Amino acid sequence: MRKNSLLAAPIACLLALVLMLCLFPAALAEDAPVSTSIFVATDRHDFEGEGNNLVAVLSQVAADPDAVQPTVTVLGGDSVGMGPDSKPEGHPPYSVSEPDEEIFSVLGPDVDTYYTFGSHDTGSTDGYSAYLSGPVALDGYYLYGISYAQMLYATDEQTAAAEYSYLDIDDANGISAKTASANFLSWVDSLEDSLPIIVMSHVPMHVNRNDNLGASRQRAVFRKFRRCCWALPQNRFSAAALFFFGRGAVCCAQENGNC
Repeated sequence: MRKNSLLAAPIACLLALVLMLCLFPAALAEDAPVSTSIFVATDRHDFEGEGNNLVAVLSQVAADPDAVQPTVTVLGGDSVGMGPDSKPEGHPPYSVSEPDEEIFSVLGPDVDTYYTFGSHDTGSTDGYSAYLSGPVALDGYYLYGISYAQMLYATDEQTAAAEYSYLDIDDANGISAKTASANFLSWVDSLEDSLPIIVMSHVPMHVNRNDNLGASRQRAVFRKFRRCCWALPQNRFSAAALFFFGRGAVCCAQENGNC
């Protein structure tokens, strides 16, 4: 993932949190659960066994007697690689079965795992089908995946002009924020419930960067719906949650898992 120097996180540092959903009956459907727990992380950046803190962070969560243990994990991209994503060491071949094994070794085999696509993941031997794009219905909520290109570029024309060729160029939900957001709106309009929607991407939406030209368009769409929560632990995640929900929020997200 291309980042400017102020926002770049050290490869050795995995950003993670347990996202707690606190749902209030006045705002959401009665069939929604009272609470649930999801482990959200990004930038695993494993390269030949180095730079990967996923097991260490998961172990901290598992050992915390006050934490609601997650039944779902979401890794938001850049699972492998070091340095620029354009170089061979920046996108080495790998399979999502590798982080899956790490997750299962700590949380057990019954945890559901999901991945959204980051630029360093383009060497995936599993192909793009291994990554979450669009919605999946879970226990009382939806998880919605956004690809790298859908945040990197505002329009399909920008994507084409850049000659973009990473795995998510074949994403059926769109290759830019314009087409992806249109598909999101169409999907939401088709829903007959009011369950919360957790949106996950590798690229941040709540800050202006030179690698998220589609952010403002995506943000404008998601802010239409109080049920939407942007779940991304990069660049001040708590501030992002407050940005979307503020006072009276139905979703709370804190790095320590407290709501």
